[in-house]
Amino acid sequence: MKKIMASSLCLFWIGLFGCTHATNSPDVQSLNVEIIHNDTNCGEIPGMPNALWIADKAHLKSVLGKMTHRQIGGSLPDWVETFNFNDFGILFVHMGQKPTGGYRLEYIPDHARISGGTARVVLKWIAPDADAMVTQMITHPCTMLKMPKAGFTRIEIMDTHGKLKAVVNRKMPE
Repeated sequence: MKKIMASSLCLFWIGLFGCTHATNSPDVQSLNVEIIHNDTNCGEIPGMPNALWIADKAHLKSVLGKMTHRQIGGSLPDWVETFNFNDFGILFVHMGQKPTGGYRLEYIPDHARISGGTARVVLKWIAPDADAMVTQMITHPCTMLKMPKAGFTRIEIMDTHGKLKAVVNRKMPE
């Protein structure tokens, strides 16, 4: 019985991660994504949990300003001034307000693809176990991903179970 359960679990994981990594169609392209910011205290941002596309420095400074306005000594990261908005944009994904610590977003490397003008990015939406010992404070987990601007007008953020968590529509050209 244990052998059957182990085999079933193995097949489940192969199907879950193998299928999202497969590129059967010739129009599916791998998308180079890089984590540039990941935090559990990203502040309350209206309309979140959600995602948004940041295409210029002014918008980035506005979003970061909302994240750091209540932090003592909160300042913008050094990379803000040197970020290359000519070729790249930032996908900002926010989980919304959570009641405790232990929640976070994690990008799964090599799980971003472009197909038919849509970019699909897979994130792990991590929540603490019900009996986990966690900090007793309200958190606002988020992640920022550096992505190339070319090749898509729509971004779908998926969880590891294939559930659509958020959609961002981009205006072209930028």
